[in-house]
Amino acid sequence: MDYLLKKKREKIEAEAERLFGNDILLKTAYVMTEMKSSPEEIEEVAEYMRNEASNLAAEIESKMEYTYDQSGNIVPLNPEKEDNIEIKISE
Repeated sequence: MDYLLKKKREKIEAEAERLFGNDILLKTAYVMTEMKSSPEEIEEVAEYMRNEASNLAAEIESKMEYTYDQSGNIVPLNPEKEDNIEIKISE
């Protein structure tokens, strides 16, 4: 029984790869739908994928040096501050 289930899953995964290519979310949803997973399993996987996406977005955002302003111009996220401090040495 396990052998047949494994073969069925391999066929479904191959079909998902053919249909969706590199899109992991769509492939996962397709496989879970075809394997008739329970709603609890689907929710658990969806929550895991949301957390992974959130972590990845936070990591990418922390490494960003530039962003877009409201006009669509590229601006640095952390502009360098110009120090206009003058030191006058009295004689």
